[in-house]
Amino acid sequence: MGFRKTVPSRLRRFFVRFTFVFLVVLRATVYGHGKRVVAKKTSTDEAVGDQVTRPPPHIDDALVEKKTPLEPTRALFEEALRRNQSETFFKAFFKRQLGDVTRFSGAVVSKANLKSLVARSHAKLSLYRLSRDDGNQFTWNHISGPASFWSTNDFHAFVRDHLDDVASDFPDEFREAYFLINNFDEPQAVGEECVNKLDALRQLHANVVEGVIPSNENVPVWSMSKVRGCHKDILFPFPDYFVHLREKRAAEELCQSPWMNRSNDIIFRGSTTGFGNVTTNLRARTIAQLIDEPGFNLRFTAAIQGFQKSWAPRLFKEKMSNSDFCNFKASMDIDGNAHSFNRQLLIAEAGALMVRVNVFTDWFADGVQKDEFCFAVDVDDVLNASRRVHESLVRNPTLAEEMAKSYKRLARWVIQDDVAIQYLREAFTSYVAAVRFME
Repeated sequence: MGFRKTVPSRLRRFFVRFTFVFLVVLRATVYGHGKRVVAKKTSTDEAVGDQVTRPPPHIDDALVEKKTPLEPTRALFEEALRRNQSETFFKAFFKRQLGDVTRFSGAVVSKANLKSLVARSHAKLSLYRLSRDDGNQFTWNHISGPASFWSTNDFHAFVRDHLDDVASDFPDEFREAYFLINNFDEPQAVGEECVNKLDALRQLHANVVEGVIPSNENVPVWSMSKVRGCHKDILFPFPDYFVHLREKRAAEELCQSPWMNRSNDIIFRGSTTGFGNVTTNLRARTIAQLIDEPGFNLRFTAAIQGFQKSWAPRLFKEKMSNSDFCNFKASMDIDGNAHSFNRQLLIAEAGALMVRVNVFTDWFADGVQKDEFCFAVDVDDVLNASRRVHESLVRNPTLAEEMAKSYKRLARWVIQDDVAIQYLREAFTSYVAAVRFME
């Protein structure tokens, strides 16, 4: 009898507890459904102290919110032209060039060391002083090294002519800064991380050198070209740029040949500029690899700087007229002593697609993004890379024409006083803030 009384008692307690738990869960579920907290829109994003629960953002929202660095793409450039607002594109186009200046943030440079470097540079370097007097007047004065050099004369003249604009953002306490200016095509300041790569780079381009500035010295030098990722040189515009700027040549309509009537052959004519022989000179090696390749019309027209025509006579042909280049859809740009400088602007004038074979870069080329405004050939595999470029040109002529037209507009945009002034203003302002000079 005792056992019979215990079992019903336990069952009753079990059902009571089960019913209680069930009712609690049911009430919580119903209450939660009816009282869910929802973000309310207010006149501001949200009041300080408000507790608002938000669902996690969709993946697309997260990607939009993530800040990615701007790239100098064709789309960004054309949008800048359409809106007549180029500030964003300017920052994208010159971000690497201006970024080179910040590498020297905190550098302390001896004036005596600068003069010593100039003295042993054998005319490669000149030293200039930018200063402000008590009357708030800026001056750009030569200190040592060549006072006149054909490749940098126009640069110095431009700086002097626009010095007030260039220095307009300098801090009030600024008094003076010193600039090592490289008069030669080749850069002069290899980075420590690149010293062991020089031999391999020389196999690609014989003009790659360590330069006057020792790799372990944090001394800034301003140059017209560099090997990106190897040299520390800060870039300034090359001499041909100022010729175009002065004559406004990029605004001329030199070529009237319709795109559809132009040849699909990729053209190159030029001198043997650059060190080396048939196998070590980048131009000679490139022409030799493509001379028998269908779709390419590449030749030298003059042997200079020690290169002998007798070494490889089949690489030479007669010089072409400027108008002849208007008959080709694409033109090849191959490094000379360093970067080829003027050729890239002449290609733009011709309204042609640029095909680059470059080890070096320069102030303008650094912002010309491949596959956006031009095609680039891998210097480690010139033959196969060039074949792929030519196939793209033939397979998609519409894209090639769009790239060529945008590139021509890009060159016209760059060849303006305002662009050069803004670049020098931002570069010089960063420089005087980054570097301190001592006796």
